[in-house]
Amino acid sequence: MVLVLIGVGFLWYAFKTYNDLTLWEQEGGTRPMPRIFAFAYNIGGIWAVVSLMAVGGLFFFYQAYQAYNKLIKRQ
Repeated sequence: MVLVLIGVGFLWYAFKTYNDLTLWEQEGGTRPMPRIFAFAYNIGGIWAVVSLMAVGGLFFFYQAYQAYNKLIKRQ
């Protein structure tokens, strides 16, 4: 269950970051962000950052699915 919540958190943060970065691009100025996000943004823009977080969320969903299957096979 915890892995599912982490996955949901990653996807929510991806959505929030997409909205923040879109607003930032429209308004201009500077915005602090973690280095890995800045690197991804320089390479691929908003979608690279959002995709990075979405892949993280999907990874946790997959881990939750694997844990669920192990639990079912034990019974």
